[in-house]
Amino acid sequence: KPMESNHSLLYLWQLRTLFMGEIDSITTMTTAAATYFVGIEKPFTIKESGSTDPVSAQTLLVPAGCKIEAQVDGQVIAMCYLDPYGSDFRKIKKAMQENQGNIFLHSKNQEQQIALLKEIYSKKLSYEESYTKLTTQVFPNLQAVSLLAPEHIDERIQHAIRIIQEQPASNMSNEELACLCSLTAPQLQRWFKRTTGLPVRRYRLWHRLFVTANNMAKGMSMTEAAYDAGFSDSAHFNHTFRSLLGITPSMVFKPKKQLVIYSESSQSPIAGKET
Repeated sequence: KPMESNHSLLYLWQLRTLFMGEIDSITTMTTAAATYFVGIEKPFTIKESGSTDPVSAQTLLVPAGCKIEAQVDGQVIAMCYLDPYGSDFRKIKKAMQENQGNIFLHSKNQEQQIALLKEIYSKKLSYEESYTKLTTQVFPNLQAVSLLAPEHIDERIQHAIRIIQEQPASNMSNEELACLCSLTAPQLQRWFKRTTGLPVRRYRLWHRLFVTANNMAKGMSMTEAAYDAGFSDSAHFNHTFRSLLGITPSMVFKPKKQLVIYSESSQSPIAGKET
């Protein structure tokens, strides 16, 4: 029996983001963060760009910066966007049983993960309770991860990430950002990508999507929220949304489908609201 899927959930935690909702397909996207995909009801197919062989699984782990497309057949899917420092990715990868190219498949903990994600989705669990379940039961390896950056990450890259997070609308150049972090621009670009899997610009755009969603949870319209986060206009926001997430805003903000956004400061149901 298919799950009742008249809503979508978006949890915005400090290090991780979780989206759960019904979608049909993911068009070509370049993952803006390491992403853990779970087909809540059945396996789905995903293909890495350049590969002729799609893979089918119910749990898949994809690193940041990987170009993919997927066919999920209208089921409820969970997409967990992991921390930018790579700690989540390395820990979850240990539980994956095989890989094809850059995509890792079939978690050893799949059945437990699906059952708990179903509970989060069907009960619309709170911000705090969902995070506790995510980090201690769905992904047990993550429970020891603190909200602070890992010690092995260069402090200058940590500083660059903090600046981007604290000034999402800033359009400072890589040279300006590098100077603030006591690096040269080439060093910043090279070390930032090595740490996060992404160029500085794509990480900045990814964080702006996060800020946009947080703004909407506080009651802003999508247009107001995107502009405040640093997007120049709706077209820029829509293009970024699709290229980084593989779905359009209209697929998330479906008419007659309630989206509930959970953030640290608020919980906001938004039904079919796009502007």
